[in-house]
Amino acid sequence: MHVFFLGNSLSFIQSALTALQDTEGANSTDRSATHDAKIFSLAILLSSLFMYNSVGTIDENAINELSLTTHLSKNIAVSAEGGAASEHALSYYTPKFIWVLRDFMLEIQDVRGNPITPAQYLENALTDQSTFMKASATNKKIRQALLGYFKDRDCLTLVRPVEDEKLIQKLNSLSDTQLRREFLDQLNFLREKILAKLTPKQLKGVNLNITMYIAMVEKYVDAINKGQVPNISSA
Repeated sequence: MHVFFLGNSLSFIQSALTALQDTEGANSTDRSATHDAKIFSLAILLSSLFMYNSVGTIDENAINELSLTTHLSKNIAVSAEGGAASEHALSYYTPKFIWVLRDFMLEIQDVRGNPITPAQYLENALTDQSTFMKASATNKKIRQALLGYFKDRDCLTLVRPVEDEKLIQKLNSLSDTQLRREFLDQLNFLREKILAKLTPKQLKGVNLNITMYIAMVEKYVDAINKGQVPNISSA
């Protein structure tokens, strides 16, 4: 079972995971866009669960940070013939997706003011036509990619861990008694959600053992190092 984690540090959850891939964030300042896209695509190929974390609400800027999703089909091949993979074909191999909203303080409601779940909040953010029509062309493409590639998607929120600003820089050294009760409850729920969604990594419908998984990794990495596109059919 493998989890790909993209975003800033969220070390509280690591003890709950079977295997964690923590990659550098998107849009790195010291790397090219091509480099970021290759790292992102490789992590997607190796994971059974993709977890992305960001601060605050899901708005146009937050969605724009996931622009790497629009490059997946260009950096992964599915058929033996190679070439760019279609969104439909690639969606069978992409991992489950959880978007974690950190330091989230709002009461989640729909346009009528009715309470909704974080999962529904995510769906509304991706599909609401009133905001979709106002979004930029790039933002629309990212939303469509998220909807197309990640059929199993979810969203959870975490309040700010502490209320005292002076303690923010010391989070990793704080005891549970120093953290907000609401945060700990939400964190436990997140752990439970991750464990419930985790499944063995599969390739072509087969659960991979460690030998098979390492062989798959080597195949994909070798292709990238040679300037080629990783091909699922030949892994």
